[in-house]
Amino acid sequence: MTTTADTDLFARFVDDLADALDDHDLTGDERAARLHFSRYHLDRVVRASAGEPPQALRRRVLLERGRTGWSRPPRR
Repeated sequence: MTTTADTDLFARFVDDLADALDDHDLTGDERAARLHFSRYHLDRVVRASAGEPPQALRRRVLLERGRTGWSRPPRR
């Protein structure tokens, strides 16, 4: 059962994932720390909300972006 807090955390994870999608050096522990949660809790919430672990979700988003031809935002 997901709670409102879990839904909020998942939304924050998706926002962070979109912002740092091209940061290939960012580890799961670092991503969890950026969201102020433990790696275990973040993995559990993302898996419950998305049906897959955070790493698989990120990989799927990268593959989908490549398949559909999404472009990267311009770097400033």
